[in-house]
Amino acid sequence: MANSAPETEPANRQTPLFKVVRDALRRAIDEGEYDNGDLIPPEPALCELYGVSRITVRRAVAELTSEGLLEKVPGKGTYVRSSVFTSPSLISLAGFGQGERFRVGPKRRVLRSWEEKASDRLARLLGVRRGSPLYALERLMLDGERPLAVDTTRYVAELVPGFLAHVRDDVSTFDLLANRYGVQLGGSAGELRVGYATAHQAELLGRVTNDPVLLVEKVISTRQEQPILLSEIAYNPRGVSLRFQVDSPEPLTRFRQHTRTAVS
Repeated sequence: MANSAPETEPANRQTPLFKVVRDALRRAIDEGEYDNGDLIPPEPALCELYGVSRITVRRAVAELTSEGLLEKVPGKGTYVRSSVFTSPSLISLAGFGQGERFRVGPKRRVLRSWEEKASDRLARLLGVRRGSPLYALERLMLDGERPLAVDTTRYVAELVPGFLAHVRDDVSTFDLLANRYGVQLGGSAGELRVGYATAHQAELLGRVTNDPVLLVEKVISTRQEQPILLSEIAYNPRGVSLRFQVDSPEPLTRFRQHTRTAVS
């Protein structure tokens, strides 16, 4: 049974009580106490369970509803939404929002961008010299208001000069590559592994530091087989289904070489 939380909290509590209830409900869903399509308890039962007021419960439920995790059905109650975010091919040439299935709808939010020099690792994966200029872009990917993933992508700067000046929340970077720079993408490959959320990733994804996350790395090349970008994505594992496809073996070879080097 979900853990209850008394409403009489210490005066110096930093986390608002509705967030405590929200996170407790989210954990109950994550851990399978409430499955996809299940009706969650009504407000009076939740008030008794967590020892809080109806206002607190309503605000907690409203936040989970806005995230797309819950759905209110008039006259029936509040349900765990049964659909999940599904990507048909994360190691493909499809951009975010192209081909996936969402609970609410895709959104991108640019968090920050910067220029940097290629480290040994980045140079090896992108097929450039160490110290070559790169553009870096960090974005939050959402389903409605529910955070799905943090994507940090590096671009080979000499192939897309001035790229960062044209990036916006409502612009697909894949469309930008095609329409502004005439880039035709040819192949991609990468790796999936289980990792642990950094404090920064946890804050953005609504998780706790060191919570498990799904980490996807992929190199995408042009039709001339020249790597143009490296995407490193940390996925919130709650309600995410992943499928993969490898279109070209060349970037995958670099990943294997890098992995062997890192292990040795």
